[in-house]
Amino acid sequence: MSIRDGNFDSGAQSRPFKMPRIMIFLFFALALSASAFAQQNALSAEQRLEGLLTAMGGREVWAKLPGVRVTAIHHTSEQRLPFKNVIWNDFQTPRFRVEATSAEMSRAFVWQKNGAAWAKRENGTSRLLNENESIEQGRWWESNPYRTLQRLAARDPELSVRLIEPDRLAVFRRDGTRLCWFRLNQLNEPVAFSTWDSETGTIFGPLKAADSGVRHPKWVASADGRWRVELLDFATVREKMNVETEQPKAR
Repeated sequence: MSIRDGNFDSGAQSRPFKMPRIMIFLFFALALSASAFAQQNALSAEQRLEGLLTAMGGREVWAKLPGVRVTAIHHTSEQRLPFKNVIWNDFQTPRFRVEATSAEMSRAFVWQKNGAAWAKRENGTSRLLNENESIEQGRWWESNPYRTLQRLAARDPELSVRLIEPDRLAVFRRDGTRLCWFRLNQLNEPVAFSTWDSETGTIFGPLKAADSGVRHPKWVASADGRWRVELLDFATVREKMNVETEQPKAR
């Protein structure tokens, strides 16, 4: 008899239990995942760093870069229209230039440690950055992820790495200050990044290759969704970075 007929099958208790196939699959999937996670936990910071550099195109390629020019489209809650940013970032000399343009805006600014740091607005007028602004831009240059990767690839003795979580690789200055951190997936690709003492990461999208062989995220976005950036071009240079730093003259 069956349960449906109102009677228990008298032989039901004597038959061996058979685990459904889906449960067997899930069991092995979880076991493999746990094993992979344990292997990641066992990796040292140096092994994770080597994996990160390999995922980004290789230590040798990054170590030779004197700078990059990044062209990107920014979408932000603070601007009505998307705008294009072009950033010239010199890894060797403390300086960078940014130009932001759309149908409604045209701005530029330059930061340099030795020389004038200035900003220009749509009306063509320019002003010098104040001391606090200059300090903040200097901190941005120092902790920039691409410059940091170049320094790590070149084995800069001023930097060291340490795992602060099994999947979070932190970079420290010689004085013990945390410069930045990278959160890595199991392929050692960066999926998030942040600087200094911030625990809120910028999200990194999947990687793509530039013409030089280095790899970079296709896009990045804030954790709160207030801005996102699509990287259109990632141009590397093989010689000294050329950055126009002269302040525009007043009209």
